[in-house]
Amino acid sequence: MRKLVVPLVILTMLVTVMMFRFNAEASKSGGDSSCSYVIKWERDRWTGDLWMKAYGFSKSGSMDGMVVSGENLTDDQKNETLQLRKSLTNIWWGLVVADLFWMAIIIIRNKKEKPYDPVLETYKKLFPEE
Repeated sequence: MRKLVVPLVILTMLVTVMMFRFNAEASKSGGDSSCSYVIKWERDRWTGDLWMKAYGFSKSGSMDGMVVSGENLTDDQKNETLQLRKSLTNIWWGLVVADLFWMAIIIIRNKKEKPYDPVLETYKKLFPEE
């Protein structure tokens, strides 16, 4: 199982990197008796862009999430920035899936091999077959 050390370290690093991807800059909430809202600004540390996430809650319980860039960009620049954000997230997911696949291959191969039995090995050394 020593072969699993490298993929486990890589998986730990990938999860850690994703946990610290966004830095919360500020948040605001408000509303009245019929609906309420929450706005959260966060900085994407991978791209350096500031994003605003807006969520609205109504009496019916529905939630509407929206992500927009918080910087003064044209629509084309916003689309390009959003595409970069999605691409980096997809690359991260690809790396996680590849790492999990690597771990699965190692586990399957180790199950096919005979496990090391120190008692059996000692017995073979003491009583060699003729």
